[in-house]
Amino acid sequence: EAIVAYSKALTLRPDNYEAYNNLGNALMDKNKLEEAIDAFTKALTLKSDYFQAHVNLGNALRDNGKEEEALEAYHRSISIEPDYADAYFNIGLSLQRLEKFEESIDAYEKTLSLNPDHFLAYNNLGNVLRNYGKKECSIKAYEKAITQKPDYTEAISNLGVILKECDR
Repeated sequence: EAIVAYSKALTLRPDNYEAYNNLGNALMDKNKLEEAIDAFTKALTLKSDYFQAHVNLGNALRDNGKEEEALEAYHRSISIEPDYADAYFNIGLSLQRLEKFEESIDAYEKTLSLNPDHFLAYNNLGNVLRNYGKKECSIKAYEKAITQKPDYTEAISNLGVILKECDR
């Protein structure tokens, strides 16, 4: 229904960049990634400095397995809105998938410098640090994720795994 509503809004006002962005999000929810990419691209054609559409485009590209293109979109978003923590978090995700672990650590740390309550960034940072053999640092990252969100089962499970690895 949302897709139909946004499409109708765009028929009435084809210069509505926000409707294109919202259409892209609705399409992503239905896993129609190529169509979502097109919608975000149209939003950016109408308003090239719409940082949220750059982030959303990056998410659609990443979900479509296009990590390098996703990184380009995220970097465009932070060139417009340099303090948007979630853009750095998404950069960290893409870098992690590309196995650029040192760079992903930097991206997660930047996320946390902008948003110290970002429990997902703490968890992902813990994963990268654990893979790097920095077990004590990963334990601290998982503990911080759990402090931020005590019912975050993924971080609790990850903490259990690393504590078992450390014979604790």
